[in-house]
Amino acid sequence: MSIELQTHLSKQLAEAQTKYTYFLLAVAASAIALVVQRTTGRSLSLNMIPLGLAVLCWSVSFFAGCRNRAYFSSMLHTNVALLKVQNGVGFFRSAKEKAI
Repeated sequence: MSIELQTHLSKQLAEAQTKYTYFLLAVAASAIALVVQRTTGRSLSLNMIPLGLAVLCWSVSFFAGCRNRAYFSSMLHTNVALLKVQNGVGFFRSAKEKAI
């Protein structure tokens, strides 16, 4: 497999994963918003316990999705920094460049 094809497939995979993650974040946020909207003004009762557990699970899912995006962004910044260092454009200049 050529390098261009591997790069293209990697980009497509990353884009698909990103879209899916944002879709799941939107679903979790929408579900939480729907529950809040539908239960506003109601008194607490035992039949709301499963709903509360569902909201808790959706909240954990939303938090995990946000952390995933943060880690993904951090990984991309790290990879860009590595590529800069490998190409000699890194954050630290050599002693020879500092003297000039």
